[in-house]
Amino acid sequence: MREYTIKSTRKGRDYIWGTLYYSDKTAKFHIKFRCALDEMKKDKPPAMIHRFMTNGRTELDAELSLLWVSERIIPKDRQNIADILRENNLTTYREIDMLELSMGKCTLDDIYLTRICPGCGKEKKLSEFGYRTMENGEIRHQSWCKECRQSTSNTECDINSKTNKT
Repeated sequence: MREYTIKSTRKGRDYIWGTLYYSDKTAKFHIKFRCALDEMKKDKPPAMIHRFMTNGRTELDAELSLLWVSERIIPKDRQNIADILRENNLTTYREIDMLELSMGKCTLDDIYLTRICPGCGKEKKLSEFGYRTMENGEIRHQSWCKECRQSTSNTECDINSKTNKT
């Protein structure tokens, strides 16, 4: 499960609006807002958040979450989508890949995403995650940040070396 913080910056202050989850197994998104709209009104949420928070809603199901994501990414039917995919070492169009290319930024507002590492639980920029090459040749971001992956690799190496010595 990938986890992203939905944020915006205004007047030098970061606002956290909620969390976006993505399941690689089901290829579905899920959004949880940090609180109900009534509690957020003083912070004046961006229109792209406000419009989805009607009727006291604090979560979006997979369908509405995908709609929110779709408004922030390059559309599948864009004229030069094949060139965009090729330039980014992608062979197929997936919404999650398009979202990570832009980290949720679009021209409609100041919202952006940061990723949360499942290893250390820290919020990090996507550049702090490594890459892996999939069996089909696509290059994707690793689940864990580089720091956690390195410390896990070191631990595994230590365990393997101790096992091999006995």
